[in-house]
Amino acid sequence: MLSCLRSLCDCFLSHPRKRLSKTYLENLKDIQERKFSTIKKPSLNLELIEISNPPNSSNQQPLLINTDEAAIMNDPNFEKSDNEDNINPTNQRDSVLKLEKYYESNIKTLFSAIIDKVQSPFDSFEKIHEDLKSSHNLVMYMSSEVDSYKNRIFTYRTEWIAPCDPEFLMNLFNDYQEQIKLSDNKMEEYYPIKTFGANENFHLVYLKYKKVLTYSPRDFCYLKCSQCLNTEKNIWIDCSQSISNDLLPDYEDIVRGSILLHGYYLEQMEVNGQANTKVRFYSQIDFRVSMPVFVSKTFSVMEMKKYVQRCVERIEALKTERKTKEFP
Repeated sequence: MLSCLRSLCDCFLSHPRKRLSKTYLENLKDIQERKFSTIKKPSLNLELIEISNPPNSSNQQPLLINTDEAAIMNDPNFEKSDNEDNINPTNQRDSVLKLEKYYESNIKTLFSAIIDKVQSPFDSFEKIHEDLKSSHNLVMYMSSEVDSYKNRIFTYRTEWIAPCDPEFLMNLFNDYQEQIKLSDNKMEEYYPIKTFGANENFHLVYLKYKKVLTYSPRDFCYLKCSQCLNTEKNIWIDCSQSISNDLLPDYEDIVRGSILLHGYYLEQMEVNGQANTKVRFYSQIDFRVSMPVFVSKTFSVMEMKKYVQRCVERIEALKTERKTKEFP
């Protein structure tokens, strides 16, 4: 879904350089050898964007705090490297382990924020699209605000119906190669740097888009998690939020965007006796670019319509493939 929102800045991105998932140490080596840009600020200090408390009202924005990983873990023995140009694998591994513990213990707060956002009234949002004639019943809402850097931050809420059960759809959302295809080949790199958690449902993800026209390349480094909230009602949730990590430091020729809060709430529903999914989507992302509201509205509607339609078509194709394998 990030690929749809990225099209607000550039809708002409071409074929991706597909990339398979790598191990932790393989990515460390890759970072040290990358030649396409110059590292700007490598550091062993992890900075997290933390939602410390779920919003109390529908109009209240999540509380975002910049805080370092050592302070979160209350570790007085944590020391930075004297040479920031060198990446120590042992210190990196320790830092990531602390990161895992932090998010595993605080993921419920992020989930609560997503649930609050997708279920709150649309008072501050403008309805920018509605299609009740199609089977997916896509409806889109948008709001915007200008931050202290004069960038306009857009918030989107989208609802639609997918012709499959929630677990099937969540697996599609978490398939990186499938998402590259569904993005209409707008991504250059999209892969999990690391997975962790009891069910490996936490992913540290890297996403990069190519340079287009006068826009510098944009990339994102974020942590996402998905899980089943209610097995009886078959409700699934997914949330993503940016994280600054020395595994993927900022580069001078790439603009690092920020995912303030992004996620899905998937709930099973019946349509003509078949299991379908009510998709509720919330996204607030800073692409570090100033853009007129009418431009954002036009491209977001155009790209979301194409993305949802491609999702529906891909779901039907995958279901047919599954049936063929079960009943050759």
